[in-house]
Amino acid sequence: FNVTGMAERREMAESVETPRRSLPRPLDMKSLGKMEAATPALADSDPAAYVAHLLFSRLGLRNIEIVNARTHWISDGNIGIVDRPEEDFFPKRSEGWVPIAPDVLAEIMRFQSLCIDGYLVPGRTATERHLAVYRRHSRWVSKWIKDRTKTSYELRRYAGSRLLDMGATIFEVRDFLRHRDVQTTQMWYAY
Repeated sequence: FNVTGMAERREMAESVETPRRSLPRPLDMKSLGKMEAATPALADSDPAAYVAHLLFSRLGLRNIEIVNARTHWISDGNIGIVDRPEEDFFPKRSEGWVPIAPDVLAEIMRFQSLCIDGYLVPGRTATERHLAVYRRHSRWVSKWIKDRTKTSYELRRYAGSRLLDMGATIFEVRDFLRHRDVQTTQMWYAY
């Protein structure tokens, strides 16, 4: 009885089809306005989720980038999302430098007294930062962004689409979001 051989034959006989993802839908602008009006209360009640919110909605960063982001990644008004082997951090797709508006940077830095080890998101441990980014922020955003599986990630898409609205080219948005391929930007972010 050869179990390995059976599994290999079964795998060859089965075909696995990648599920098709539906294209994103535009966000409700009234709901986004209400969400933005609620951000000062979030800053007071949960500074870690608030900083994560700024990094999602203003810089279009990914969850894992936000959890790992540190103050020394910031230079000359940009945050470097680049390979950092000494910190065991490697960007998902392409490396790049994301510009930070001075007012956004000042707001993020306002909470540095709550941070340890130079991280941007307040939290005593990696688990605390992870929970703030992946759970608490997502739960907070889901009050306004409904019927979506990745509520926080919708803000990354929103940040990219806002750049287009402000006149950036699709190639500039690709670079801002650090996509390797402009088709990804067009398909998932230019809606």
